[in-house]
Amino acid sequence: MKHIRYTGLWVALVWLLAALPSSFAQIEVSLRLEHSRTIRYEPVVIEVRVRNNSGRELVLGGDEPTAQLWLEVEQGPGKMLRPQEPELVLTPWVIPAGEADRRRFRASRVYDMRGLGPYTMWLRMEVAGRSLASNRAFLDVVPGLELQRVVGEVAPNTAKQRVYRLMTLNRDRAEHIFLRIDDEDRNVCYAVLHLGRLVRVYPPQMRVDRKHRITVLHQAAPGRYFYQVFKPGGEEVTRRVYLSENPNVRLVPTEDGRYIVSGATSSSGSFTP
Repeated sequence: MKHIRYTGLWVALVWLLAALPSSFAQIEVSLRLEHSRTIRYEPVVIEVRVRNNSGRELVLGGDEPTAQLWLEVEQGPGKMLRPQEPELVLTPWVIPAGEADRRRFRASRVYDMRGLGPYTMWLRMEVAGRSLASNRAFLDVVPGLELQRVVGEVAPNTAKQRVYRLMTLNRDRAEHIFLRIDDEDRNVCYAVLHLGRLVRVYPPQMRVDRKHRITVLHQAAPGRYFYQVFKPGGEEVTRRVYLSENPNVRLVPTEDGRYIVSGATSSSGSFTP
């Protein structure tokens, strides 16, 4: 009789525990790549989304986190990469109870993903000693196609030079153009900059001015041109949209050594690469 009574108590306790809300089960984490195909040395950006239905505030990063979040990356089949930076979340990220939030992170800051080929990545979160994982996202790093290159000095009276390349890549059902900046003597890539979509009706133009800045003009859509100026290290100086149906849109030098756009009119419209 006592055995039956104890068995009934255990069954009731199991049902009670199963009915209690689990804060762990009510936290969801998901991962999305900004681009599933990137050119070599282009920053790899991910979007992390966390839904917190646990009934209590969730804090990631900072000095007093209530949960830990890691990014895991596999290169090819079975080769797990070691992070070069320990933390994905550098500043406190607070997700209130009952809410969801998302943040973007540069995954290539945490992992070295300069090698060509496929990568698989996912998130791992630890809450109250238990672990959960996100979906898996797949990335393909490719070399891109070189269109043009020029060589320019970094500063006056110096032998230091930069190699500037215009590269293209097909993704999202469109062709995109990039500026790559290298110091070939030191085998250093300073930047790979996404300049926008490319229309090949008129070839892009690239010039180095007297101040050692690189100027690029390319056609982004019919009658629409993007004009961008960068320093040798990749810092942007100017970006502007020009409109024209004229086939003779080009870069022309000024008396002070800069390059400006001829044959088109500057637009006040937004610049979205």
